[in-house]
Amino acid sequence: MRILYFIFFLLFPLIAPAQTPVSEPVAETQTESVTPSAQEEKEAERSQLEKIASSTLGILDESRVNRQENKYFVIGDYAPFDLLIPSKWGVTAGINQGAQKSWELEFMQGSLALPFFVDDLGKMTERRISLIRRSYGNNNSFHWSYGITYFSFNAQLGNEFIDAISGSYPDAEVVGIEAWGFNLAFGNRWTIKKNFTIGVDWFSWAQPIHVSKRDDDYINYATNNEYKDEVNTTLDIASYFPRFTLAKIQLGWMF
Repeated sequence: MRILYFIFFLLFPLIAPAQTPVSEPVAETQTESVTPSAQEEKEAERSQLEKIASSTLGILDESRVNRQENKYFVIGDYAPFDLLIPSKWGVTAGINQGAQKSWELEFMQGSLALPFFVDDLGKMTERRISLIRRSYGNNNSFHWSYGITYFSFNAQLGNEFIDAISGSYPDAEVVGIEAWGFNLAFGNRWTIKKNFTIGVDWFSWAQPIHVSKRDDDYINYATNNEYKDEVNTTLDIASYFPRFTLAKIQLGWMF
């Protein structure tokens, strides 16, 4: 934030309207009496803007103090750029342990009703539940976070795939996986006016490592080998493909 303040301070002379004297001939003594007045007015304007900028930065700089004074928080999350399924939404509840760290439980979910990995795939849903430790160190808002994540992915197969099943097996119409892994992220989180919290996880990575459950009955009952291969490939991707997220937005309340 200090860098932004410094840049704003440097750019102000370029933004502020130039005050040019009237183009009438003026005596040298008159010029000397007018110039100091214009300069003083310019300095006053700059001083006023510096006070406004300093006040704004001061509000943002209170985040560390607010974490120390408030123990709990609840946050709504939105991740427009997320794998495997974009536009995930979620909720986070957590506990501050002083100003330097917090523990939180995060739930994220997204659904996609269009073909993505395979043709005629009815609907895909992905859920993640993460236990996260967020570490600020001596920083005001910047933090690193890490933890463990539970992954759930399922896909409702479309009619073309279901028609390839030999017999009636309703359980085979839905395929999916459950897995466990880790998460890493970094970002900024500010608490303004003591309670209102806004943050951005600039980049996060959730990685499945161990598949604890795999629902792939379709592969056992389908008669079309091509469809079976496509379903198997989809589940393999869901099992181990990294979940990268950019600019996850967070809005909430600390109390």
